[in-house]
Amino acid sequence: MSHSTLTTLMVILAAFTQYALTQGPPDSLTEKFAGLDFLNTGVGGGLNDIPGTSYTMTQRDWGMLPWPCYNTAFIEGYCDPHDIEVWDVTYNDCSEPKVFCRCNSSPMSMDTLATALGQIPIAARQWIDTISSYPAVGQCSAWNGADHLNVFGDCSNYMSVWFHEVAHSLDYWVTDTSDGYYSTDELAEWSAIVLNGTCVPDNYSKASWAESWAQVAVMSAWHANVGNIWDFGIGCMHAQMDKSIEQLGSIWQGIENATCERWWESDDWELVCMGDDARNAGFCDGEDVQGSSSRSGYGGDIGHGRQGVGKGGSGLKERPDVNPKVEKKRKEEELARKIRAEEQAGLKGGKTRARVRRGEKL
Repeated sequence: MSHSTLTTLMVILAAFTQYALTQGPPDSLTEKFAGLDFLNTGVGGGLNDIPGTSYTMTQRDWGMLPWPCYNTAFIEGYCDPHDIEVWDVTYNDCSEPKVFCRCNSSPMSMDTLATALGQIPIAARQWIDTISSYPAVGQCSAWNGADHLNVFGDCSNYMSVWFHEVAHSLDYWVTDTSDGYYSTDELAEWSAIVLNGTCVPDNYSKASWAESWAQVAVMSAWHANVGNIWDFGIGCMHAQMDKSIEQLGSIWQGIENATCERWWESDDWELVCMGDDARNAGFCDGEDVQGSSSRSGYGGDIGHGRQGVGKGGSGLKERPDVNPKVEKKRKEEELARKIRAEEQAGLKGGKTRARVRRGEKL
């Protein structure tokens, strides 16, 4: 091969990689289904019918909020922080509770929220840290940075949404890459797999490479718990499905007597005063912030130095300093997911999109 030919190929490869990092599946790929809601129910059952895990829950005292809950309620403008209920929910398959923050005008009760999350098998659920629930004007929607799940509206009968959002956490924490999300990794393996086929699950899969990966992950969750996904005639995306089953098959599978192998510590977040009403009533000791946190970042903007706890002290896999371009792409992808969820929820214009237009720091 001549030097000029090799140079040309390298230029083409670089251009393809840049395309893969900044775009999503092209319109030329057909959409196999009109959404994945059909996986929630069916004659033989669906994602909504996956047995849940039993739990106990305790409400925290009013006055202080874990930082990610305060951030999404107040800074994002989803709910008055004084109207947030904070609950510790302990599932019978993990001794460390999950932290739920529920706006008191949310259409989902605490039992409904806890039940829905409990239907996610523990090997996947253990990667979710905090859960917030807010009202919506439009349809059920949600967004997830890498571990803080935000739900808008009544998503009680849409387990496909819950599996999709948990999948974003799995994309970040458990896939075979140390450089951010597998779906948008610099090596562009996922985009190459998608482009090798002739279809994607649905139109939403074309929003980004991360969304296409998460939608295929919903299908692999159905395959692991409900039935044979290949019965739907998905040969046009067989490589995508094969990869998802390879990565997530055992993680999605509900296994009897399985327990968590790692967890986020429920008291690790900084506690933030709800606001003046709580402070004036003496619930904040006159401070804006109490306690300390080993975590950096919040909501969708997590820090790579964060640590979870695992059996035998294994904790999280190491996250070295990532390529700045990849880190920038990660933040852009998570911001885009947030905007899409807000617009689906009917939050006029998307609260985050409006803040971007005003030039506010996010």
